[in-house]
Amino acid sequence: MPADAAAPDIGPTKDGQLLLEWHRRSADLEIRMHPTGEFEVAFEDIRAPERSWDDVVTVDIERVIDAVREISERA
Repeated sequence: MPADAAAPDIGPTKDGQLLLEWHRRSADLEIRMHPTGEFEVAFEDIRAPERSWDDVVTVDIERVIDAVREISERA
């Protein structure tokens, strides 16, 4: 995470995952960390729905870092 990123809400899920959530000014970002090393990511931009996306990320986490940076700028 960028050093100036907004802190997420963090909690475990019933199926052994770790959930990180940000909810800021018309945007939501949820990252589920699987024990396998995969990240299930959902970014929702209510002001610009065409920018919303969800994906399973394994190696290239640059898109995840960009989403954390964007949600932090809305804090």
